[in-house]
Amino acid sequence: APRGARGLVGVRRLLGDFVRAVHPDLTPQFPPEARQINERSLAELNAYVDQLEVNGELPLQAGPECARELPFFREHRTRAGRVLAGRVLPVRLALPSIPVGCDDQEREYLAARLIRDAEVVLEARSE
Repeated sequence: APRGARGLVGVRRLLGDFVRAVHPDLTPQFPPEARQINERSLAELNAYVDQLEVNGELPLQAGPECARELPFFREHRTRAGRVLAGRVLPVRLALPSIPVGCDDQEREYLAARLIRDAEVVLEARSE
């Protein structure tokens, strides 16, 4: 349960399905480059979520978080939903920009967008 009135909690938990689908430790069958890219992008995603979950306003010296897309690979599924062993599908997860002085309400909106986009990326059909 969230403590205090400020700050976002649970963003990581809500991204759990996405993280599990791309986490290098949980996808040993992925090609090494795909796992490396996922590892780098996950580190960046974690740092971004840290900024979303900050209590109160971001310090000015932190600067804004610029919008960008992170490359990931997820398992390749056929239209019928069958997983193709060892095959991966490149996907991109959009990170919305977090402006300096962003308030809790704005961060909640950005978090909701991120979570929805992560779900969409996982649902994206191969081919």
